[in-house]
Amino acid sequence: MDIGVISVRYARALLKSATDAKIEDAVYTEMQQLAKSYVEVPQLRFTIDNPMLSKDKKEALLLTAVGKKPSALTKAFIQLVLKEDREGVMPVHRQFVRHALPPTEECHPRTPHHRCRRLACHRAEDAPDGGE
Repeated sequence: MDIGVISVRYARALLKSATDAKIEDAVYTEMQQLAKSYVEVPQLRFTIDNPMLSKDKKEALLLTAVGKKPSALTKAFIQLVLKEDREGVMPVHRQFVRHALPPTEECHPRTPHHRCRRLACHRAEDAPDGGE
């Protein structure tokens, strides 16, 4: 399966879990920091992709890259990604950030057939059409 399709699925699952737990802002910030870490430290990608490095060390590196005190959901997400040998989907943070962007002017006014992928448009209480 295409790595892009997989990373989108992981990103959507993370976004849904974060939204359900009402911690989407914290997880969004953590994913932004992770994306920033990947950009600022290009060796991080190669290190995480290295099959010789233990999963514990990869987890510690990713949690450090996320920031000072990652949420329990982010920790669980990283553990799941590593457990399933899906380190290659770690660009999921980019997908998450893309899907979780705050609404822009072109998102509004929302219509019943609006199909925005932005976080605020996914919140049922915000959407006039029940979240669709």
